[in-house]
Formats: sequence, structure tokens, C-alpha cells
Amino acid sequence: MDSCLEGAASKCLMVLEKILTSPALSRDQIAGDLGLNRSAVYRAIKILAAKGYVRPTLCGTRYRITERAETVFSAVSVAHENADDIALAILEAAKRFSIHADIAMVEGPGTICDFETTDRLRALCTQPLSMAWSSLAHAALAHMSSNQRQRHIQSYLFRANRAEKTEMMSAHFIERLDEYAEQGGVLEPCSSGISQALINRVTGEVVGAVRFRHYANANRSCAGCSVCNVSRQISDAGVLQVTGFRQSSSNSMCSAIARIAEK
Repeated sequence: MDSCLEGAASKCLMVLEKILTSPALSRDQIAGDLGLNRSAVYRAIKILAAKGYVRPTLCGTRYRITERAETVFSAVSVAHENADDIALAILEAAKRFSIHADIAMVEGPGTICDFETTDRLRALCTQPLSMAWSSLAHAALAHMSSNQRQRHIQSYLFRANRAEKTEMMSAHFIERLDEYAEQGGVLEPCSSGISQALINRVTGEVVGAVRFRHYANANRSCAGCSVCNVSRQISDAGVLQVTGFRQSSSNSMCSAIARIAEK
């Protein structure tokens, strides 16, 4: 093999493996970790993206592997079989209505992790989300069946700290999850947004959660309307069901978000 081609192939594999083991890194981070120059990393990512092995994350500045790369690395871990479709559907809807979206996926018993975000300024958490405090985790847990929810909570409690255990074992914790399920999501006054569960239409399984929130410089008076619209569009796209917006609570939730946004 020509030495230039061999070098290019080697760099592509190095970059692909780095993205596999450390998803959602920027080009600069990849270059720094691998000791390659930025132009070499740029060319490698361009080649891998053209072949369908990597794609930019929702914020457009970081990268992760695609499902197609599973045929190359048998140890690949994709949070959900439709993870790429889910991310792209949410990105399209979020862009249309000028709303940020933060996605978390269920990756195992007691493990709900940050997956992607459209916000370039928000760093993804490298550790599983706290089931005691995270609104994304609460939205997912709220819409699970009683048995599924209990399995996740019990699994998480094995590694929870004392404060988390106290919170999750209290009576009001389950009561609050039931309230979130009834209203269709978790309202967040600090961001004028809402976290909702992502549900597989075929199996009815909760596969993750998404938080919709307005841009920092957006017109807050229209935030409630935009969050409702983006959720409806994703549900109508048929990839998955976003909770709450096919229920009678839909209009009241939009009004509640709008009231929060006006404060």
C-alpha cells in the first residue's frame, strides 16, 4: 500500500476508535488526545462522515459514531437501535422552532445518560444522570411501568450517595413521579422548558427523555408555544412518541410553560 494512503487509513482508524470510546468530542479535543494536527483530524472525519461511520452531534461541533459503525467495531454501544433517527428528528424540530433540545437515553438498569444536546455551551455529563435530582431522569422514570421503574430505582440505589438514597426512598419521590406522569412531563421554571419521556411506539418502552428549552436570548413570551409545537412535530414524525402532547393535559402544559417564561 502507498505510504500516504496507509498513513491516511491509519489516522482514520485512530479517529474512529477515539470517537467510539469517547463520544461527543470536538475536532480539537480529538487532535489533542491523539497527538495529530487539526487538518489531519478534519480530513479523517470528512472521510468517515462521507462513508457513514461518524456524524456531527446536534450542536454541530462534536462527533459520534453511527449505527453503521457497529459492523466495524463489535464492541460498539448504541443507546437505542433508532438513536440516529431520534437525534435527527429532534434536531430538525428544534431548529424549526428555535428551541434547544437535550437528549438522555436509557442505557441499562439504573443508568440514564446524557446523549446529545443542541446547545454548544452545555457540556454533556460523562456520568449517569442522578435519578434523585435530574429532571430528564424523572421524566423517563415517570412514564415507565411500575415494575420497570422499580428495577431502575433499585439498580441505581446500589451506587447512590446518602442524599440520593434519602430522597429516592421517601414517599414524596414516587408521588412526584406519578404527578409528572399525569401532567405529561416535568416543568422547569429555571429554563422555561419541559422534560418529557421518549417512548418506542411499537414496544411502548421508555427509551430516554428529552428536555426542550428556549434559547438564552429568545423571546420568552413565545417559549411555551414553541416547546409545545416542537414536541408535537416529533410525535407526528412517527419515529417515537413524546409524552404529554396526545393527552388532554396538552393545552394546560403549554399555558404553564408560557406563564413560567413570562416571569
